Amino acid sequence: MRPTEEHPVLLKGLKSTQIIVLALLAGVLIFSLVLLFVVRPELGEREPVAEDALPLTWLLIGFGAFEVVMVFVLRGVFLGNARRNIVAGSWTAPGGRLPYGEAGDAGRLFHGWLTVTIITAAGMEAAALMALVAYLLEGKPVALVAAGVFGLLLALQMPTRDRLDAWLESELLRRKSSKETGR
Repeated sequence: MRPTEEHPVLLKGLKSTQIIVLALLAGVLIFSLVLLFVVRPELGEREPVAEDALPLTWLLIGFGAFEVVMVFVLRGVFLGNARRNIVAGSWTAPGGRLPYGEAGDAGRLFHGWLTVTIITAAGMEAAALMALVAYLLEGKPVALVAAGVFGLLLALQMPTRDRLDAWLESELLRRKSSKETGR
């Protein structure tokens, strides 16, 4: 039986997470459209940026790329800590309340998954918005390409029931083997 079938309360959290990720993606898309079809045409042609000027576009794209890397590093650290605390029996939800508590370990793992999914999506959104701001300021097409890549990474964060079930099943299997081996 799939974890979300066994614990239907997780489906409510999945739906909320999907709405959050969709809202982040919509924000990037709407900002892109406004920027491309309203703001940039109003600015008209700009003076070319001097070659010796601060490469703002590359700086903002670099910050965006750094943020993407850091989000995945922090995601791993956060989930690793959550796993260890769940195995040790010392995991508590922030604020002491676990809305998915009736789902046991699956609920605890789900809470961690929900948190890192939102953090990861927000990081991708920030990177895409930085690239769009770079395009707004300097008008270099490479900034639009970077925004598209970051936006695609954001879209790939869209949670689905199948992905959640697969992740929960692997984590619960890992938890079971950790209990059996004592690690």
